[in-house]
Amino acid sequence: MKPHRVIVKVGSSLLSAGENRLNANYIRRLSLQIAKERRAGREMVLVSSGAVVSGMQRLGWKKRPTARADLRVAAAVGQMLLMDAYEDAFSRSGLHAAQILLTAEEMAHRTLYLNARATLRRLLGSDVVPVINENDVVATDTASFGDNDRLAAQIANLLEADCLLMLTDAPGLCRDGSRRDVVSRAKAGDENLLHYAKENGGEGIGGMKSKLEAAKIAARSGADSLIADGGARMAIPRALLRAGGGKRPFGTLLAAETPPLSARKRWLASGLRVRGTMILDDGAVRAVVRDKRSLLPAGVQKVRGEFVRGDSVALADANGKTVGYGLANYDAAAARALCGVKSAKIGTVLGYVFEEEMSHRDNMTVLE
Repeated sequence: MKPHRVIVKVGSSLLSAGENRLNANYIRRLSLQIAKERRAGREMVLVSSGAVVSGMQRLGWKKRPTARADLRVAAAVGQMLLMDAYEDAFSRSGLHAAQILLTAEEMAHRTLYLNARATLRRLLGSDVVPVINENDVVATDTASFGDNDRLAAQIANLLEADCLLMLTDAPGLCRDGSRRDVVSRAKAGDENLLHYAKENGGEGIGGMKSKLEAAKIAARSGADSLIADGGARMAIPRALLRAGGGKRPFGTLLAAETPPLSARKRWLASGLRVRGTMILDDGAVRAVVRDKRSLLPAGVQKVRGEFVRGDSVALADANGKTVGYGLANYDAAAARALCGVKSAKIGTVLGYVFEEEMSHRDNMTVLE
């Protein structure tokens, strides 16, 4: 059975006709496929690149700019042209396009995260296809998704999607540079696949490495991912048949194979806006990761960064490897004072007690 709720990510390589022109014909073909799946009862969300190349077309620029300010200008101008193309294409099938521009900062803010989810869910119940892109005009290097693969993975988590479909100009993840020996199926998060990403020349932004990392993110909420050739005939229906258990090869299926996380823990697992880090001793790592217990102050060796009560913090082992995320019950100054302290002594050290834990089990998630 085909997945019901699907996030489709399409990259610039498919959307551009040459280096500085939007491929309107491809957008129409893509929109027809999405519309067909919508009529079949599936919920479809589109994460689309293409704003910069659209802006270059409108501004008459022949070469992609490298300066951050110029890229923002191109994105600001091009986003309108891109959405016009999608609205025109979807309207031919009786649908409309809704523009959604997000930043990592917004996705990391609990209230804004929930607002985005509520809006998107409402749109899915109407004759509208959400078209999502990063808000490049205000995004910064330190508060950015990095590329639209990761953005799409975060949307898959946000909406508890069944499948993340990443359309590219390659047939899938190939074992070598020939583009013929395609990995048909693997487990999302399999570190051995990174070698193939290098063979595919996919180390850069939006390359195969990014897609493998996006699949790992999407797997946290139980979503399978598929990397497939978006230029192939009827790519989306073929990809969804493959993701739904079809035997006919198409692309690379990266299976989640893990139970879905709860919505709250999914948000924590995104780790987008971590305000600090708590370094745990070996006993605390075992308690948090293996035994699924709360983090007590006695197991915290060191606190890094500045944060307030309720902020998201990373939980790391003695080597600095992140093992999970949690909401802090104490601010950074208090947390530093409590490092290694028994819970019964919190009042003695601070003069007050909020909680016995540094972070409660219900407000934590671990990275398997």
